[in-house]
Amino acid sequence: MGALLAECATKPAADVDWGEVLFPEVLPDVFESEIVGGAIPYCSVLALAGALSAYGPNHELRVEFLDPLDEAVVASRRRRFRITILTASVDELCRKPRCHDRPVLNGVVEYCEHHLARCSPEILRDLASDLGSYVCMDAAGTLERRGGSPEADILIRAATARGAFSQVRDAFLHGAYMDPTDIDDTFMEQSAAMEMRHAIEREDVRLQEVARSEYRSIRNFAGTCRMCGQDLRWLLFDLQVPAEYCTAACAQSAPAAVQALDPWEIEECPF
Repeated sequence: MGALLAECATKPAADVDWGEVLFPEVLPDVFESEIVGGAIPYCSVLALAGALSAYGPNHELRVEFLDPLDEAVVASRRRRFRITILTASVDELCRKPRCHDRPVLNGVVEYCEHHLARCSPEILRDLASDLGSYVCMDAAGTLERRGGSPEADILIRAATARGAFSQVRDAFLHGAYMDPTDIDDTFMEQSAAMEMRHAIEREDVRLQEVARSEYRSIRNFAGTCRMCGQDLRWLLFDLQVPAEYCTAACAQSAPAAVQALDPWEIEECPF
């Protein structure tokens, strides 16, 4: 990234042929980047550096895709960005290579909704904890603003499909509010403790409704268990069992139940 910033600071503006465009007067100033392999807008490099500022200037940058004068996809560590050359825009993408969808929440839940539903329960739990902390900070201490996150609903739906509702819900609630077992030690006033408990309970009930609705939808759509063929539509709710299976035993015996970590999900990945 530091080398790309050095190019941005020293390379002269390039004269490129944009072809026929409607508003040539708003075309961005670009320079020929040896690192990216083509023309790239100055302001896009600055926007990219801002988005990745937490990593410092010396982190590695990988060019995943380049269509000259159209778009480039670059990756750093676990994050991927699309640079649209004509408009000089920089948009974060799902962290899965070759996916062109936007993530659920930039810098927090870094998968698109499609790939989120294919994450392991452990990854969903970690994402829920991160999202809870983000929601807590964004609410600036206001309990009423911590509930109702649409991103939390997406995470809960993915967790329901994977049979990981409880651990994902708990991770989110602990991040967004606190661990219920710590309430009495944290608050001196009984009224404040009661207010926190009620806020957690309200959000818990809401998330359970989201999970039950998703569970019912998946089972109605699937119809029968993927392993044994048993009718799913009349079975009791069990949010600890992946919704497409009738029992934990069927889920565990399915080939797809064992999910190996993908290199892009390892924190030490250089890109």
